[in-house]
Amino acid sequence: MKFLSLLVLFWSTFCFAQAFDDLLETKPRDSKFYKLIAEIDFNSPQVTLEYKVGTTSVGLKILQNDKYVAYWYPKGNISAQPEGQVVTYYLGRFLKMNEIVAPSEYFSVSGKPIETLIGFLENDKDDQDDEWKQKSINDVLTLARMSLVRGLPVPGSIIYRLKNFEPYELVDWQNNRFNTDHAIAKMIRADQPQPSPTAILDLPDFERENGEVNTATEQDLAEELSQMMILDMITGQVDRFTGGNLEARFDKSEDNPQIGKLHFLMRDNGSALLTEVAVSDQAFQQYLSIVTRFDRKQIERVQLLYKLLEQSPEDVSKLLRMESDIAQMKERTRAVLQHVDAQIQKYGEDAVFFNN
Repeated sequence: MKFLSLLVLFWSTFCFAQAFDDLLETKPRDSKFYKLIAEIDFNSPQVTLEYKVGTTSVGLKILQNDKYVAYWYPKGNISAQPEGQVVTYYLGRFLKMNEIVAPSEYFSVSGKPIETLIGFLENDKDDQDDEWKQKSINDVLTLARMSLVRGLPVPGSIIYRLKNFEPYELVDWQNNRFNTDHAIAKMIRADQPQPSPTAILDLPDFERENGEVNTATEQDLAEELSQMMILDMITGQVDRFTGGNLEARFDKSEDNPQIGKLHFLMRDNGSALLTEVAVSDQAFQQYLSIVTRFDRKQIERVQLLYKLLEQSPEDVSKLLRMESDIAQMKERTRAVLQHVDAQIQKYGEDAVFFNN
């Protein structure tokens, strides 16, 4: 593993006395999110709750002054596991890719909001033949009722609401496959030409509300797509391509809302099976054929992650808010670096890394 073994001197001499939390990138959106969850008051008349229902997951939408600001998924959802959701966010911050990962945190709810949730679930008569959704409803109902009787909070995760859309052409959701024939899919392959750093790229299904101008280039979006694949591999994500989970958003400029930039978005990350996906599993292996071109800076952070996993796994668990055993993540991280090294041996660094 040439690429793994040639860790730059900075990583090998990393000062472990440094606070681990300093390794997490924090941007204004992250700060806004933490301010929101610190101040949210479910007893306030300014806060209202609505039913949040996905393909197989159920929870609560949180509205503040009639603005949809966040949503909460309780433990018990089959495809919205709080740990996978939260760890994906923290790992995204570690890998310095905050722009494309929705802020998420562990969050427990008790009292009246749980009564409200129970009411929503008991009256949900849709999709009776969907065994996965019904399992989520039944499991969440059982936990909610038990917690209410015992006066205990219901654990879950709260996710910052970001306006998004789905570029449907990029996935074959019926077969849980990424559309490798799409133009942008070829940009993240080392055997294809490098994406342009100047040519503007509009994602499919992006609808301009008022003639907004997108400034994202081919290289911008290709780098983000590659970054997403790497993060999914490390976390053991199994549900990115089933429809509704490969998303994007348009980030308007604060100075001029007519101008903005398209970004990919990792929002629903609760199917990151942190301890269950081995490197030999199909859920991991499918990514190896999809992505063979990488963001050099991200891979350097993956190198650092592996170094820390070897030397201080307990500290990494705390940093990423990971409650489960971290051993499988270490193996997946190692496999990612082996994959990068194999592509370098095959195509050379100039083809494997995006031009910067």
